[in-house]
Amino acid sequence: MDDRKSPIFKRGENFFLLALSGWFYLETDWLSAWMKRIAIPIFYLIGLYQWADFLNWGKIPTDLADWADITFPRLVLLQDALMRGILPLNIQLATGMKGATDRYLAIPDIFLSPQGILLRYLQSGPFILLNTLLMFSLSFYGLLLLRRKFKFSLAAFMILFVLFNFNGHIVDHLSIGHFSWEGYFLLPFFALLTFNLLEGDTSWSWIAKFSLLMLVIFLQGSFHLFVWCLLFISVLSLFKGNIRKAGLLGCLSALLLCALRIAPAGLVATDLKIGFSSGFTSLGDLLKGLVELVVPAHALDANTLLNPQVNWWEFDHYIGWVGLTFIVVFGLYFWFKKSTCPHRYLELVLPIGLLTLISIGRIYKVVFLLNIPLLSGERVTSRFLILPLVFLIFLGTAHFQVWLNEHKPWPAVQSLFLALSLILFSDLTQHMELWKVVHLNTLFAPTPPDLAQWVVNNHADPVYTLTLVIGLGVSILTSGCLIVLSKSTKKL
Repeated sequence: MDDRKSPIFKRGENFFLLALSGWFYLETDWLSAWMKRIAIPIFYLIGLYQWADFLNWGKIPTDLADWADITFPRLVLLQDALMRGILPLNIQLATGMKGATDRYLAIPDIFLSPQGILLRYLQSGPFILLNTLLMFSLSFYGLLLLRRKFKFSLAAFMILFVLFNFNGHIVDHLSIGHFSWEGYFLLPFFALLTFNLLEGDTSWSWIAKFSLLMLVIFLQGSFHLFVWCLLFISVLSLFKGNIRKAGLLGCLSALLLCALRIAPAGLVATDLKIGFSSGFTSLGDLLKGLVELVVPAHALDANTLLNPQVNWWEFDHYIGWVGLTFIVVFGLYFWFKKSTCPHRYLELVLPIGLLTLISIGRIYKVVFLLNIPLLSGERVTSRFLILPLVFLIFLGTAHFQVWLNEHKPWPAVQSLFLALSLILFSDLTQHMELWKVVHLNTLFAPTPPDLAQWVVNNHADPVYTLTLVIGLGVSILTSGCLIVLSKSTKKL
């Protein structure tokens, strides 16, 4: 008897086809429902494990890279203030901003988020781990909201989950100690607000939500991300008439709501002497940053005469060849191609294109030299690429799902996509393995920080104190106005 004609083989074949259908489409049968209940928690647990293992379960080296120069000293100072019950106004040693000031709250990229209260009970390493897992959890919830909005299947959601959470940009920056980069995990909410704006939500409620999100991002210490998001929305709004008023008012409201952080930073804006560094030296280097695996030991090899101060972690946006192909096909080709996708958002071409353009070479140097507040703080312009990349990931996933729904590919093609998804996961987790914090000693020599100098040493500083009070007052007044105005459903 031919085994392929046996009832057992047919039942197995039918089960396999049913499982494939449940993976690639939003089916309602019992198997698809159970697959969703099992797969989504597994994705979440995988993410928790990957980030915990990446950070060595909280045992982070305190004497390497920016963990030693920036993150641990700042958290130690914040912990000192919490334990003593005082405000962290001044640092004993003026190293908070490359020796420019002892006014701690004037440093724009310090962490001041409410969960910092946990430093009363945790040492800095475990706190960093806990905060990272918290921010990842928020991002996972944001991705689930995107999944519900665009009706992503498990296949599409897996690609979205892997590309967003494990790309080279966020991995490298956290690896070398850029704790302030954790605002990145809030980008799904930024994307949702951007999509809602383009769909016609121009109410004060949208403005209030956007301003609040920008404040939360700023309080994570993500000053750079705050600037990029405002630039993105500003460019989008300026060239889109029906959202211009709401978009620009949202940016203005965000600035006013964040006055408690922006105002003191303005006091020392001219004290920090930094030069323009550069972005990707060429389009070829941008491509290299997307597909090439570089180990930490070779990170300094990226330095050239054109970018003598920019190291590989500033270029690394690794998504691998599978990830790049996915972005090119579904995030670019099917986005520009006339299609039946209801989520094209072609208005995003301009901000995505502009931020990509200024990430290359010295194009942005003109803006830097003009000393425009906030914008002049961006000297490593390759970082701009992350917002275009994230939006192309989101748009590519949406178009991938539409393509699946329209073309209903054969099971063999579905199996190929599943295999490629597993290769994508393998590529990005391999990259993550290379950049785990335990491997930083292959790049950096230990430089133990003098944590004894990072204690609060408040003293009389009338101008600084007055600026803090004014900034706080503006933020409180703005929040009150936004609460009142957000009750209105009228579109602007």
